[in-house]
Amino acid sequence: MIERDLKKMSRTELLELLLEQSRQLEAAQQELEQTRQEQEIRRLELTDGRSQTAATIFTTPMGIFHAVTAPRQAACRAATS
Repeated sequence: MIERDLKKMSRTELLELLLEQSRQLEAAQQELEQTRQEQEIRRLELTDGRSQTAATIFTTPMGIFHAVTAPRQAACRAATS
């Protein structure tokens, strides 16, 4: 809205406009908070997943062997496909 339109509005209309803006802002803030919480959950899941993978790789002899040979085997498979 342009300033001229706002000046023509009554107090009631301005208050209704302000209330609507407040509702929209509150909804946007709630959505942002929910998105931040989901992002944090995903970050924790990713961090936990990496930790578990690293623990498996470095605590078992086969895990170490697989970690060393898997990239080479994948490259060989890709080259032959």
